[in-house]
Amino acid sequence: VSIDGTLDLGSKTLEITSSGAPLSISGTLTASSSTLRYSGTSNTTITPVTYYNLELAPSSGTQTYTLGTTTGQTITVNNNFTLGGAGNLTVDADTRDPIINVTGNMTVGSGDTYQVSNTSTTTVTGDVSVTGTISGGGNVTVQGGDVTGNGTINLSSGTLTLSGTGSLGGSGNWNY
Repeated sequence: VSIDGTLDLGSKTLEITSSGAPLSISGTLTASSSTLRYSGTSNTTITPVTYYNLELAPSSGTQTYTLGTTTGQTITVNNNFTLGGAGNLTVDADTRDPIINVTGNMTVGSGDTYQVSNTSTTTVTGDVSVTGTISGGGNVTVQGGDVTGNGTINLSSGTLTLSGTGSLGGSGNWNY
């Protein structure tokens, strides 16, 4: 998908089934209250723009989705950021180290891994649900939300910061 002008997604869902670098934006993408779902079954690069709902949900297989196209970028999700689908997905925030800002909830599904950047912070202002794995040496900040689930959080040399009224719950294997 190539956007050279302006595309306002409104409240629609746009599903991108291609892999590689399937979204190119030289114009304007207006997320409004939409969902953009990447579901390619091979390794995929996630374009650094502002999303409303971002779903990374391959339909099958084992692949890596890399966040950002180069270093020093920001990916903003104005509502929910979900890692799920039928495949076993690794979402790599470490290779290109984008700043990740989620103003809703973040879900890491069973069999999926969110690999945290070693130099940039992932910030979530809602709840974080982990039935898969969050790993890496970087920092995750949860502002006001709860962290729950029965998955694994392993931030070997990083930190998990809860600020505001959030709480840590669940029955996972958590090392941070």
